[in-house]
Amino acid sequence: MSEGGQRETWEDWWPVGWPLPGVISRAELLDQLATRGVAVDERLLRHWEHRGALPRGVRRSHNGQVQAVYPLWMADLVSALQGWRGSQPLRSIVPVARRFFVDFARIYVYPETAVWMKDWEPPEYVRAALAQFAREEGPETEGVIAIEVRARDGATRRWSSSWLDLPASTNGPQGPIDTNLSR
Repeated sequence: MSEGGQRETWEDWWPVGWPLPGVISRAELLDQLATRGVAVDERLLRHWEHRGALPRGVRRSHNGQVQAVYPLWMADLVSALQGWRGSQPLRSIVPVARRFFVDFARIYVYPETAVWMKDWEPPEYVRAALAQFAREEGPETEGVIAIEVRARDGATRRWSSSWLDLPASTNGPQGPIDTNLSR
């Protein structure tokens, strides 16, 4: 069961009233991940689903057979979560997994409302996670870590980059975190 005590599907996480997306099978999802070089196999995917870091697939007819299906963009979400997680324990991504899912859904279902692609700034939960990384896992130096955060527009497939300057120290933050991304 997931951390919340339920085994939820992506339809359970889907925002009410939004049109449902096109879907891909679990095998297609795993193929997309392998093509991208993302080290997530079926066993790991099911483990993440079981722990609540990802929603489970929905069983329905797809390509002539009943199988687990996911939103078309699920490989983007899994890739992002895998990269964001890094070496953190899985339980660290469970609290933000649903928010990540809804953010990705918004980008792909309503790309015209994705203002983050214009003057993009990472959401607060991403900035907070990066700040924690800089404090706890950053190089053992005094100074600043410059982190590039990249996002890809779902409609045009263009990349946007932003920079986040974070104080680097294993001894805790060196002062206020500079989130000025206007570089």
